[in-house]
Amino acid sequence: MPCCSHFVDMPRTEFTPQQRAAIYARDRATCCFSGANLWLLDTPLRPGYETDWADHVRPSARGGRSEVDNGVCASHTFNGKKRQNSADTSYLFENGIPTLVYFNIFGPLPAIQTARLRRLEKLVPADWFFNRALTSIFHGFDYRCRSERYDERPTRDDAYWFGAAYRKLCEFQNLAASSLEERKIVVNPSEIQRHWLALRDVGSIEQLQARLRPLYAVYRGNFRAWAKYFFDAETPAARKAALISAEKAERLSGDTLACIRADQRLRVR
Repeated sequence: MPCCSHFVDMPRTEFTPQQRAAIYARDRATCCFSGANLWLLDTPLRPGYETDWADHVRPSARGGRSEVDNGVCASHTFNGKKRQNSADTSYLFENGIPTLVYFNIFGPLPAIQTARLRRLEKLVPADWFFNRALTSIFHGFDYRCRSERYDERPTRDDAYWFGAAYRKLCEFQNLAASSLEERKIVVNPSEIQRHWLALRDVGSIEQLQARLRPLYAVYRGNFRAWAKYFFDAETPAARKAALISAEKAERLSGDTLACIRADQRLRVR
């Protein structure tokens, strides 16, 4: 009787943190499916951020090994869309470089994205641990905002996420890579980026939480405007009112307002 084991799902294996870090740095913090920038230090302080994931080229459940060569950097969104579809390997980026598929569809890479990929070429695996600390902080901010606005109470609360962030920062400190400034990954940092960068030398969870307060104040204001427009508004009139409210809001980033205005322009004829 012929062997049919290749049709049976294999036990799933995961990449280690060290492997995920190596994949992330090799791929320049860029989603292979979409080209999204997964370096959170560049991300606006609002909802809609994308977190990084290490995706198996050949799925683990189909016998793919959890090795760096069988992994690609993907956003959480696109990793979820692929799941175990091993045929979905039409990548726009490989090793942080556009593929022929990208050029066939979009043509030349925009100059701003070329500059970003050259800058993020200098990432090292240690930087992934810093990025994952920021990921946990974003999740903690989300918990606070969603519990306040929608009374949601997931099992993993803000204390859990900030604790996870502190542990990742400690791992980042122990790896002792050369500074982001020396490698010119950060050039002329914004005020928000300076707050993020100040987290690199925190010595306690209490110190971390103290330094997060000004960042959370900005995130909370942007979350309110984002949620009011994109999540809560169900009619054209409600969206218009949410836009007017956003234009008057304090602590609102230009990026958040730009997204809301762009959506309104497409909806209004």
